[in-house]
Amino acid sequence: MKKKFALFLSALYFTGTLMLPFAYGAENNTQKIRVYLNGDEVKFTSQSPTVVERRTLIPLRGIFEKMGYSIDWEPNTKTSTISNPLQTITIRSGHKTMQADKRSITLDVPAQIINGSLMIPLRAVAECTGAVVTWDANTKSIYVNSSNKNQIAISMDEYVKEYSDILDGLDRVNTLFKSLDALTSRNVSQRLESIRIQAENALEDIDNAYDKLKNIEAPEQYSQPNELMGDALDIAYALCSLVYDMTDDSLNYNAASLEIGALYDKTKELNAKVNEITSALNQGIYR
Repeated sequence: MKKKFALFLSALYFTGTLMLPFAYGAENNTQKIRVYLNGDEVKFTSQSPTVVERRTLIPLRGIFEKMGYSIDWEPNTKTSTISNPLQTITIRSGHKTMQADKRSITLDVPAQIINGSLMIPLRAVAECTGAVVTWDANTKSIYVNSSNKNQIAISMDEYVKEYSDILDGLDRVNTLFKSLDALTSRNVSQRLESIRIQAENALEDIDNAYDKLKNIEAPEQYSQPNELMGDALDIAYALCSLVYDMTDDSLNYNAASLEIGALYDKTKELNAKVNEITSALNQGIYR
């Protein structure tokens, strides 16, 4: 068939830095700071948010529990493990880094215990969960907006990792594409059975990729690339369906070649869009 199916199922190299103004000022450290999650005020029990070294610190319990995370505490190591079905976060008192899965996040000030509560900089909540945080200086109020329903919002770095994990699981799809590239009218009859098996394997990978993709919510900058990934998976699924049609004789080789050629044209359009968006992201100009 001699069509090169280099969908955009290859690594996208994104760069991005999450910059949020969490140096709220310590001119009045005694004034109560209120925190709202998706419009609802977060109630803290033993310790309220406070300012340390010009950084606002909040207790883990309250904010993370309200976001749907479970919290475990290891008193011997003074380590807290925060988790939900898609993410595990580890924080240790006295340390200036925290782990979000395999990613290390540097804290503005170390995590610390105040009045029996482990406190972390609010900035870290945004960096490890992808939440959007705003500060109202007039009312000393912090507004955290986060999706904790069917999807879980994640930070830019975490999204790139999740995206890369999806790509890593598509090896058998790429194997199928290579086999389709090598098909000719002379060898098609001999290779159909092996290609059908490859299509079955590829469909498993595509189904897994669909499941992973729908369980992550891309940061705003990556919403369009995320949609294009879904489009690419749709094309891969359509190619697998064509293979089935060829192997059960409901579609002959020449007709299949025409349909695959049309899908190939769609992949070129996808690649062009992805290249444009990737270039803009790397230059920091894409919105």
